[in-house]
Amino acid sequence: MDGLVAWTRNLSSGAEKVMQLGVNAFRFHSGACDVIIVRHQDKLVSTSWHCKVANGLVGSGIETKVQLKVGNIFTDVIMKVGDDCKCYFEDHAEVFHPPADQLQALPLKQGCNLSELVVLQRDKGTGDWKEVASVPLGIFLWDREDKIVIADVEGTVIKGDIWTKSADLVLLTTNKHTRGAGGLETVRDGVGPLLSYLDRAGYRVLFLTAAPITRADRVRETINWIREAEVEQWGRGAHLPASPIITTQERMGTVLLQKLSDRTFAPFMSLGKDAGGNHQSSFKTMSLAELAQVFQGSSEGEEATSTFVGGFCEKVEDAVAYENAGICKEKIFVLDRAGRVKCHSPELTEYLWTSYVEM
Repeated sequence: MDGLVAWTRNLSSGAEKVMQLGVNAFRFHSGACDVIIVRHQDKLVSTSWHCKVANGLVGSGIETKVQLKVGNIFTDVIMKVGDDCKCYFEDHAEVFHPPADQLQALPLKQGCNLSELVVLQRDKGTGDWKEVASVPLGIFLWDREDKIVIADVEGTVIKGDIWTKSADLVLLTTNKHTRGAGGLETVRDGVGPLLSYLDRAGYRVLFLTAAPITRADRVRETINWIREAEVEQWGRGAHLPASPIITTQERMGTVLLQKLSDRTFAPFMSLGKDAGGNHQSSFKTMSLAELAQVFQGSSEGEEATSTFVGGFCEKVEDAVAYENAGICKEKIFVLDRAGRVKCHSPELTEYLWTSYVEM
């Protein structure tokens, strides 16, 4: 009972802090998840398109939309902005995939395509559309035969939870660069050489993070900084691959409250395989299930394939999510706080490395 009272007190305190410090911080943040498009025999299939426009950009009675720009080319892909600031296709919510003909017409090259969703508003006086902001994202064109290795950002790329380490940046609305949020000491030793090796071996690397969608670009900044730092430390063979970053679809305030709930409820819950995990692991399970479906598609004559072939994580519940996605235990690697790497399979306890470097 005392534990429940303490949890309630912590939840109330956390919510109050979010309300006091977070209103202005969260108001002006937009964000978008990266999109993976898979080439099948007779069509293209994509993951869901998720974008959230900052509350401050959506005024009362002002018609707002976003238009996809790939490189320097505007496309016909247009999303409407709802009252909740989330973007969707067609005339109602919960449609997060563009029409097939628009998807097919995108000017994409194989691999990474730097893109942005340009926020447009209609001028009430002239009726013209004016650009007011842009939301960066990456669009990745892959083949259905590609094999994916999952790298969980929190814990396996960065030591611990990047959003705990940089909470001051979020709550104090500073524009300080990520380099100040966590220096080289927060990066897992050897992560650059490891992921670069996997990329050169032909695997696709997927960055998975439970960060809110409104901080997606901050995650990209972090990955870009790590890419530069790893090359500086290890040489060209440590260049992190250009890989999609999949975040949650939630806003910052929601994610912070979910984290508080997960941490305070943990002592009262079993974290075993049958416990259902927490908000973060549930999000990862759903994201991987959707991506697996995109790779399977439904083209006639195509056989089912195993998309995910390996994964790195820090938490046991995340390892279970990987296992549920079809990765065998022998190819799931779990890190502890000291950076030691062990195989998720209980039969392979002798496989223990002091760091990625030793692997």
